[in-house]
Amino acid sequence: RLVAFQDLSPWQQLDSRFQGAVRADGTLRGASNALQAIIDLDAQKLRFGTFEVATVKVNADVYLNPKQVTASHIDAQLQHVSAGADRYDHVTLRATGTAQAHEATLTAGGTTRRGSLTTHGGWNGDHWQGAINNLILEPSTGQVWRSEGAAPLTLSAKNIQLEPLCIAFENNRFCVEGAMNERGQYGRIDVPVLNLDVLQPWLPANLILRGALQAHANLNITPDGNPVGYATVTLPEGKMSRNADLLPDSTLDFKSTALDVRLNSDQLTLTIQSDMDNIGSVRGALQVGGEAFTTTPADAEMTGTLNVSVSDLTQLGPFIPNIKDIGGRANIDLKAAGRLNQPHLELNAVLEQGHVHVTPANLQVGEIGLAINGSTDNGFNIRGDARSGEGALALRGYAFQDDVVGWKLTSSLRGDHVTAMNTRQVRVLLSPDID
Repeated sequence: RLVAFQDLSPWQQLDSRFQGAVRADGTLRGASNALQAIIDLDAQKLRFGTFEVATVKVNADVYLNPKQVTASHIDAQLQHVSAGADRYDHVTLRATGTAQAHEATLTAGGTTRRGSLTTHGGWNGDHWQGAINNLILEPSTGQVWRSEGAAPLTLSAKNIQLEPLCIAFENNRFCVEGAMNERGQYGRIDVPVLNLDVLQPWLPANLILRGALQAHANLNITPDGNPVGYATVTLPEGKMSRNADLLPDSTLDFKSTALDVRLNSDQLTLTIQSDMDNIGSVRGALQVGGEAFTTTPADAEMTGTLNVSVSDLTQLGPFIPNIKDIGGRANIDLKAAGRLNQPHLELNAVLEQGHVHVTPANLQVGEIGLAINGSTDNGFNIRGDARSGEGALALRGYAFQDDVVGWKLTSSLRGDHVTAMNTRQVRVLLSPDID
């Protein structure tokens, strides 16, 4: 029998992240080739880096016999567990059975999140073979994701393989499978249906999402390290609203939103598109590749384009804080080429016929115009105009890249009796003349 107590404070000389105290009481019985180990372990205030546990209690009755027929038992309980921002009130592990046939259940629970995992299987020669019997995830109050049937699982030093594991909540479904062995690595994710309202617990209270997306991803890595795969995300129709009633004046309607990623050894291609009903559209494409892509990705060659067109800014107003009214139209064209770590950019951005009402200052700004155009080689010209109250404001600028200090901006701001605040208590007029 062995009884030991260890204060982990001296361990801080080896690693300052260690804290806590551990007490163990163990008994060994039997012959050298058929031992029974009975272990009781208690730990208090354990800490390693950002991982903390208030209390740990472990009770184990284990038979160490290659031909074991008597069932072993392991019961572990952890209280108040935290790892960074993730916190759980309790984590328990209960396992029973022999080396050739055993079952284990892991549960974790917090204030708003809970989950459990049950597996069964056993050792067969040099590998463990079994299945994930049951997986339950409660990422937020009211959402309970459950696995659909058992998912076979094989583990060994040279082989890891998980057959399709699918979890579902209402009509939402998520599936994953994968393998890693001498033939390479393989992984697949399928999301046949995911309703956007399941994301509501993590969104601001006054922001509502509606719609159903589909996603699929597949990745293969050959033994020599060449990756081949794809990922697609599509949202045929969606709505984003600032209120639960989906009033027309505070709702954005998305049509045909899609993201497509293709990876083929030394080349990555990405495309994105989205149409906003009666508002505008987004189109983008990026291609990265070349000999440096697999060795030093930052030096890889790239080409890309992005276009954002908004024909009417009015419907964006409810989604911008402290804005009561906004209008105008905007267009952004961006082209990129060169290396990822030193791209060459060409930009042409225009805002026309803009107007906005800033509610905290009761500020009405109209006749807004802004244009930015140029390139990283020749610099970017900036021209902006606006009217606030009876005064006009003019911004002129030039941004360029200096070989010594990096990006520099020269600009001027001119105005005459421009209203900067117009509340009942305070009225502010400015006539800036700034270089």
